[in-house]
Amino acid sequence: MEPRSRIDDIEALRAIAVIFTLVGHLVRLIPWSSNPIYATGKYGAWWAGVDLFFCISGFVIARDIIGRLEAARNSRQFWRVTAAFWIKRIFRIWPTSWLWMTVILVASIALRKTDTFAPFPQALLDFTASAIQMQNFHAWICASSGHLMQCDAAAPWWSLSLEEQFYIALPLTTLLLGKRLRYALLAIVAVQFFLPRTPGSFLYYIRTNAIALGVLLAMFRSMPSSLKLEPTFMSKKTYAIPVLAVCLLLLFMLANAKTTREVTPSATGLIASISLLLVGTASYNRNYIARTGIAHKALLWVGSRSYAIYLIHWPMMDFTHAFWRYVEPAGTTFGSNYSMRFFLVWIALTAIAAELNYRFIEMPLRHRGKKIAQKIMGESNTSQRAPTTCQHIS
Repeated sequence: MEPRSRIDDIEALRAIAVIFTLVGHLVRLIPWSSNPIYATGKYGAWWAGVDLFFCISGFVIARDIIGRLEAARNSRQFWRVTAAFWIKRIFRIWPTSWLWMTVILVASIALRKTDTFAPFPQALLDFTASAIQMQNFHAWICASSGHLMQCDAAAPWWSLSLEEQFYIALPLTTLLLGKRLRYALLAIVAVQFFLPRTPGSFLYYIRTNAIALGVLLAMFRSMPSSLKLEPTFMSKKTYAIPVLAVCLLLLFMLANAKTTREVTPSATGLIASISLLLVGTASYNRNYIARTGIAHKALLWVGSRSYAIYLIHWPMMDFTHAFWRYVEPAGTTFGSNYSMRFFLVWIALTAIAAELNYRFIEMPLRHRGKKIAQKIMGESNTSQRAPTTCQHIS
């Protein structure tokens, strides 16, 4: 399999992961108690979508880079590979991240009278923490002090910071450990598996077991023997649909706050393991998850724009609130009768902004980053690559 070719099933899993996240955040868009999402809280939660993102990201990145890092470990070429990798990450992640944090900053001033966006000082602090890839620690400080809402301006950015911290460290640990990297990753997974990590705790904001499992999966998939474990039974809908449904149901139920705190302290480890099964199934590139037809096209559209959707959907909630406060007479009391109106405006704003971001920000700058990376590597290295292991929110 060409290491850089797109895997439709991976795109489909990205779509599922971002849909999980959006559903979980609907309580912020539609805060009144009649919102049916509140009722689902009795049975589970939706934050497991982030762990699925983590596992996808680990697999995609390792599939692209680990083999080249290991092959160049004891030569000057290692630093070229590392620099090229970091440059591509910067052009992939930072433009969209900084653009929408800037939008939040500007809106916090321009729309302050609507009382929908965070105050400017708070938004500026979130922007700074996100820009230096420390938003996860900033979010934990807010949560531990009982003021999580003070980090509300850029809440989704915490997971982005955690991912970037991991990928800053990945080449350096490869340099130090070489082939022993896989054992270090296994240790990371094993140590974290049984740790209870309830939302808001410090361990919740630094969980890396799903990312590590994604990297290990890419290493495994580079081995010919991995073909023997292909779940070919997933080619039949009669098996694939129930298996996928059970996996997603388990992700939802294991994320329940009571479960992670009291019943199954290893719930986050189990969530990472289920994510591994899903990503592993997707890695064979057989459309076991994406399938065909309209659903296939819809999942691929959402998946390819999942990074933009993940960040953009958050400020678009505030813009939706601001829109309806502007449209409706002053003093209007918003309740369940506005639920569908809020939802439709939010979905439209998010979809349009994500599409524009994808076409005019993400793709052009991603290509620019690749060109710079190729110059760093040298023309001979772009045509003759070192063997790679078996692509992402990456």
